[in-house]
Amino acid sequence: MIDLIIICSVTIQECFDSHLKVTLKKIGVPYKLILTDPILPISESYNSILQTNLDDVKKSKYLIFMAQDITINGQDWGQKIISICDSLPDFGYGGVECRLDKQHIGYFTHGKTNEPAIEVTTCDEAFNIIPSKLFLEHQFDTQFKWYPFMTDYQCWIRFVKKLKVYHVPVEGYWCGGCGASRWVSQFKTNREYAAKLAEDHARLLNKWGLAVLRTTTWG
Repeated sequence: MIDLIIICSVTIQECFDSHLKVTLKKIGVPYKLILTDPILPISESYNSILQTNLDDVKKSKYLIFMAQDITINGQDWGQKIISICDSLPDFGYGGVECRLDKQHIGYFTHGKTNEPAIEVTTCDEAFNIIPSKLFLEHQFDTQFKWYPFMTDYQCWIRFVKKLKVYHVPVEGYWCGGCGASRWVSQFKTNREYAAKLAEDHARLLNKWGLAVLRTTTWG
């Protein structure tokens, strides 16, 4: 039995080695690490690699999508996450850096370690928890080429499955060890990165409607 499957797209090997690789030594539960192809669009990459590992997905309880530069200093953090998620009513999706207000989607205003688990609007893409059984039912929409596909999935959880998205507290959590400029190094310029976000955000509006997403503001 695999309790957790950890999925990560590694674009900077030394960043992964000094952050997430060290963090996984403290996970405290049986897990499998799956590294994705950074060449493909990330939604397609996640779907493809999990289909390749479908037998393990079926045996696991939760999928956790983690950025390569996450550090968690708390011991047995994997077991603590499982206990929290198991205890939350109608749990459909969890994150660490989340939105409480309903006037925005995207990046966090509520984080990261000592706040209690609480229902939120959306979660940032750096750390995302999805019950494996839900992912077997519904994969990421590959029309979204960049991280808004996570927001799209959260909309599916909330508005189609009628489940809840939660902030999940993680002791000693920190993200950002690679530095913002290196994190977007796969793009030629920040302008190109911003354009890709804008394209995917427009797709979100077309799919879910302004009445659902409330605003076009990110961050």
